[in-house]
This record gives sequence, structure tokens and C-alpha cells, in this order.
Amino acid sequence: MAGARDQSPMLRKLDPRQRKALDLFREHDTITSRDLVGLFGFSERTARSLLSAWVEGGFVLVADPAKKSRKYSLAAKYRRGVLT
Repeated sequence: MAGARDQSPMLRKLDPRQRKALDLFREHDTITSRDLVGLFGFSERTARSLLSAWVEGGFVLVADPAKKSRKYSLAAKYRRGVLT
């Protein structure tokens, strides 16, 4: 089954960090910068910067724009094309 997911053309367009972040989205509908800190082990600032870049690139969307507890959801095209 994992092999079938790996053949997705959409999955091949993702960078290694995005692919790894998909594991978080398989478990949760939304994630925070702290989730990325736990997953990758880098600083909050780096996690926020990475999430901002992902928003600009269309990989994730801001689900809750609160300053201290901002949450992100996976863009619909990736949810349909990669997680299903």
C-alpha cells in the first residue's frame, strides 16, 4: 500500500520535509509550528518560516490565524491526491 502512495506524481513533487510532514497530517487535521519542531528538531522560528513558505507554495493553508496558536491544514489538492 505504501508503494502505491509513492507512485503518486503529486508526492514526487514534494520535498523531503513536506513528505515527512504528511505523517503529521495522516494523524491530525491541523498542525502547529510546535508539531514541526517535534518532528524535525529545529527551532520554533525555523518551523514558522518553513510553514510560511509552505503557505506561499500552496502546500498548507492557515486554518486558524491566531498569533500564538496558529494552525495549518493540508491544502485540499494534497489531501485528496496524497492522503487518500
